[in-house]
Amino acid sequence: MRGLISCILLGLLVLMPGSPRAAIRAQTEPTGQGAIIEAAIDGGRLVQASEMLAEMRKRPLDVDHAELDILEAELALARKDDPRAIELFAKYLHRPEHLCRAKEGSGTALARSSDWETAIGLLADVTIKCPERWKAWNMMGITLAHFGKYRASKYAFDKALSRSENSPVVLNNLGYSLLVRQEYAEAAKIFEMAIAQRPENERFQNNLDIARAAMGEAPMKMARESRSRWIERLTNSGYAALLTGHKKAGTALLSQAVIGSSSMASKAAANLGWKVAHVTEP
Repeated sequence: MRGLISCILLGLLVLMPGSPRAAIRAQTEPTGQGAIIEAAIDGGRLVQASEMLAEMRKRPLDVDHAELDILEAELALARKDDPRAIELFAKYLHRPEHLCRAKEGSGTALARSSDWETAIGLLADVTIKCPERWKAWNMMGITLAHFGKYRASKYAFDKALSRSENSPVVLNNLGYSLLVRQEYAEAAKIFEMAIAQRPENERFQNNLDIARAAMGEAPMKMARESRSRWIERLTNSGYAALLTGHKKAGTALLSQAVIGSSSMASKAAANLGWKVAHVTEP
């Protein structure tokens, strides 16, 4: 495994625009109805994508069955049905016209299934053969961070950001990798960039709250935020503050949550009890 990682890191370093390997294109992008379906999947409109796929399958003489399988696999991936996605992508891992999409999707599903070793080999091949595929770079960033290769991970995330025009998904993943490394201030900046694009995304907001709490800072209430959501954020931030040694800030946040809502009181009170039992002044 160490040898594989070393080869991948070397490949990342020598992959430069205009190089012969970077120029390789072993894939066929979806066109026509297939491109519309893929756009629906990427946009989270999974019911619409499923209905369009069903309509395409009613015209077996007019469609490419391999393309249908790839789209079906991508839909399964979006639904987080990773075993199904792996099964469907497997048939096309050695088909040049579908290789990059199949390896990217399969690598993503395998990484999410904790088969990191297999995933990184597939993803690395995509970044070399089809370097414009930002989703492969994004998952490479996640996978390399899992192995503790943070410098290479940052390189992969930067590639994903440049190719996706600063996708908020990539920003969130980069921010999370910084959070794990306890680079809280930098992580908070990245999460803020993601939220600027997707202010309604609760996962991005939760991660920002954790980064701020880790620095002893309180969350900021969003405009038109429901009371229950605000209390939930206060509770999560309070617990995160306690875990990172900010006793006073954590206690204040959890106390505010207890006072603010009876429905969340038991959870917040339990966290306060945990604090009394386990947390000491830094």
